[in-house]
Amino acid sequence: NGMALANGPDEVVLARPDGTEIDWLHYDETWYSLAVAIGVDPKYQDAGNNDDKMHWCVQTSIVSTGGEPGTPGELNDGCE
Repeated sequence: NGMALANGPDEVVLARPDGTEIDWLHYDETWYSLAVAIGVDPKYQDAGNNDDKMHWCVQTSIVSTGGEPGTPGELNDGCE
């Protein structure tokens, strides 16, 4: 089982095993930038505010050994 994100209009839905929806995010090609990691500002990670593209920004912290920007398993960078 894997997950693939489209570079065009798509959505991500988080659900419990029983099908109860926890959160969702609809995005389109305006969210995409080549070779750029983006993340939601930690202040806006609730189910309503994380839907607004204005609360997402480029992630510059590097926490992996590969040297790629991003914060997997860690708190996202802030967008200030």
